[in-house]
Amino acid sequence: MGDDHFQNLLGSRALDMALLNLVSDANSPWWDNPGTKAVETRTQTMKLVWHRTLEHLKEQYGNSLMEWAWGKTHTLTHIHPLSAQKPFDWILDVGPFSAPGAHETLNNLGSDIGPAPWAVTKGPSTRRIIDFADARGALGVNPVGQSGVWGDKHYQDQALPFIEGFYFPQHLSESAIKANTQSTLKLQPAR
Repeated sequence: MGDDHFQNLLGSRALDMALLNLVSDANSPWWDNPGTKAVETRTQTMKLVWHRTLEHLKEQYGNSLMEWAWGKTHTLTHIHPLSAQKPFDWILDVGPFSAPGAHETLNNLGSDIGPAPWAVTKGPSTRRIIDFADARGALGVNPVGQSGVWGDKHYQDQALPFIEGFYFPQHLSESAIKANTQSTLKLQPAR
């Protein structure tokens, strides 16, 4: 397959279905390591993978399983587009946060497949809970904040509530918006 194609596979949704099919077929030729003289079975390969995974995690986090925690290795940092230019990353990026969830969970904060650590690379752009029978009780949260302007008090004010699973009331009616408005930004065309 080669390294480039393998990296493409790791980043695709095709792997989700391919792994399910592979695991369910004990006779798949994919279980065999062509670099050895023996023909490995699914059981042998899974044992090898299990032991290598444990070795990797011990190297990363020590021998005490009680010290291992998902949030130590699964983290979320909101990367600003300008942060590639150092030192803007220190100023503009928000995080890192210990991240719950994973790929294919309700708290869908996914990361690339590969060795630890696993930085979150995919997730929701917002979370909303709306009962359309009574939208007055709607809740929501943004991953970072309401403002994209660095230095604004709303630049990153929702980042921690987002990662901790909290929500804020969402004011959807005109009267609720008026009653809860804290400030107004008016954009005027130049004269």
